[in-house]
Amino acid sequence: MAGRELGCPDSTYEYLQRVRDHLIMAKIELSRYEREAEEFKRLGWHEEAERTLKLAHSYVSIIRQLEDEIKELEKLCFGREKKP
Repeated sequence: MAGRELGCPDSTYEYLQRVRDHLIMAKIELSRYEREAEEFKRLGWHEEAERTLKLAHSYVSIIRQLEDEIKELEKLCFGREKKP
């Protein structure tokens, strides 16, 4: 199997790492909002639960955007094979 070399500048790779960190944070926030919405429902606070679910759904869009950006950056940074 041929090895891979970094096909992008170090600054682009650093940006990729940051975007990955943002993705992790967005997924954590999504999970937190979903748990809170469930708790609000359990308590009978339906209006609060709905508002919290809307916030959670906004993170789904952000997560998709970050995942798309990561795919593109990974193609750029890891898409080339090393020359023997």
